Amino acid sequence: MTNSIQADVSPPLPQVQESLWFKIFGGKKALLIYALAPTIIFFTIFWIYPLGVGFLRSFTNWSPMSIHAPEYVGFANYERAFSDRMVGTAIVNSLRFAVTTVGLRLAIALPFAIMLNNLRRGRGCFRLIYFLPVVTSVIAAGVVWRFLYLPRNGILNTVLAGIRDLFGMNFDLPRYLQDPNLALLSVSVMSVWRWLGFAIVILMAGLSSIPTTFYEAARIDGANRFQVFRHITLPLLRPTLIFLLVTEVASEIQVFTEVFVMISRGSGGSIGGPANSTLTIVGLFYQTAFKNFEFGYASALALIIFVIISAFSLFQLWLGRRNWDY
Repeated sequence: MTNSIQADVSPPLPQVQESLWFKIFGGKKALLIYALAPTIIFFTIFWIYPLGVGFLRSFTNWSPMSIHAPEYVGFANYERAFSDRMVGTAIVNSLRFAVTTVGLRLAIALPFAIMLNNLRRGRGCFRLIYFLPVVTSVIAAGVVWRFLYLPRNGILNTVLAGIRDLFGMNFDLPRYLQDPNLALLSVSVMSVWRWLGFAIVILMAGLSSIPTTFYEAARIDGANRFQVFRHITLPLLRPTLIFLLVTEVASEIQVFTEVFVMISRGSGGSIGGPANSTLTIVGLFYQTAFKNFEFGYASALALIIFVIISAFSLFQLWLGRRNWDY
């Protein structure tokens, strides 16, 4: 009898341990905060803090090469940016590059992804082959493409010269990176080639998630291939396309390395040549900060880049949430 009473009175050991654990760490909400603490610290140090410092520096004329303390100049840097023709040229070139590159890449990647997704054998092999340029160093790829674009001894002009001589044609060989009308487009072609495999792999993942029952029902109803693509594939692939648009447009607006390797290094380090046709907003930021050492003005340019990318991303996400009739 005494043993049974003692057994009933004594609390279970797991409840005591659980109560002690929550008393020490403050309950479930505190445990959730502890679990999220590394992520919060990471974003605070590497995102929120640099963004805040850059925002404050954009209202000063701070330069690391000056012995004087930074001076508050108000909105002078932003007024200078909005009145500077170079900034307008850089923004237009960046948007042109993003629209051209992303448009061409998706237009090429979508039919390739559909064809590869319908393969029964060798799908993984082809996917690997198309994805290899993605893991290639952008500097190595840029150097190779720069040699392809050489006006005299480049492979492209060598082939064009052979075709011209074979058929007796008379036209001037393009100068690609030295031509203001072709320089930005030439860099866009290289970027399309390098990231095409990434778009194909993502689109193949989106296509594989579409239930096959929809296609079977469409075939029973007598739908042709275009109708299947128009009313089944394209609507159900919309989330994947929106993801690619948001990520790739945000990435291509910030293009710098490709232009720097293919054009700036080949022209003695000048940014934006020839005739500012390849001057991008990040290239202008680089020149302002690390060549002219105007870090206050460069911070204002960085904030403008942030606003442009955020606006495009929000607009594309808004388009993705709309209800479209197919």
